[in-house]
Amino acid sequence: MDNSEDKAIAEKRITGLVRYWKRLLDENLVADWQYMAFNASIASKVIRHYMQDLNILKSRYKISKRAQMPKIAGLVASAVLKYRPIVPLDGKRTDVKYIRANEALAIYHGLGVCANYDLGGGNDNNQALASLMSKPIFVEWLRRFMYLLQERNYTSESLIMVFETLCMGAFPDSMLDESRGD
Repeated sequence: MDNSEDKAIAEKRITGLVRYWKRLLDENLVADWQYMAFNASIASKVIRHYMQDLNILKSRYKISKRAQMPKIAGLVASAVLKYRPIVPLDGKRTDVKYIRANEALAIYHGLGVCANYDLGGGNDNNQALASLMSKPIFVEWLRRFMYLLQERNYTSESLIMVFETLCMGAFPDSMLDESRGD
């Protein structure tokens, strides 16, 4: 990392990944979590890749200040899916391709980033996120998004668009609040 701001951003993002991994474990949101582990070395590579992509995105789109939350969500999701920091505890497992741990981490981390989710509560978007996730259509959206990430082709920018579209409807302040972001 070249400067202290980049180091702070990287630290914030790695902390976020760890928090979402823990949250997914605590809430048992994906089957077979007990057979998986968060690999810190791979996660560090995820964040290095994210930081490079963030700088490229800022340069390409002439973003002079902070990148919006959906951009962060999409870039981190892409890096998580490229490097796959959630690994099986048993390296001999043959069914790992059916475990969607990295996909779940990418999606739930992205949702939390877009909602400015605060694990301590008190954030209006916490209620908006809970409301979104409680809707019957959310389950279908999640299933389709998982399928896209596991079986289809996508780019970092297409993932950004998914999160931007979600934010326009569910968390519009994430698109407007210039004080947040990386």
